[in-house]
Amino acid sequence: MEVQSVLFRKDKYTKKKAEKWLKENDFKVKKVDTTPTLYRYRQLEPSLFHKDKYKIKSFKGKDIQAVIGVRKRKKKKIM
Repeated sequence: MEVQSVLFRKDKYTKKKAEKWLKENDFKVKKVDTTPTLYRYRQLEPSLFHKDKYKIKSFKGKDIQAVIGVRKRKKKKIM
């Protein structure tokens, strides 16, 4: 399983604090999607994962969550 996104509760983390945590823990800080309650940092494109094989892993209570999933296998080319 691999991390698809990392989520931070907005009532506990600022963007700056979330991005610091991501960098310190070897995650990417590219684009942030915001919802009314979360900052969501995409690590890999959702299209790379099986749609029905996601789980949520919580850190620091539920202040930080990782969306983890099973990545699709690359199709082998037959020559």
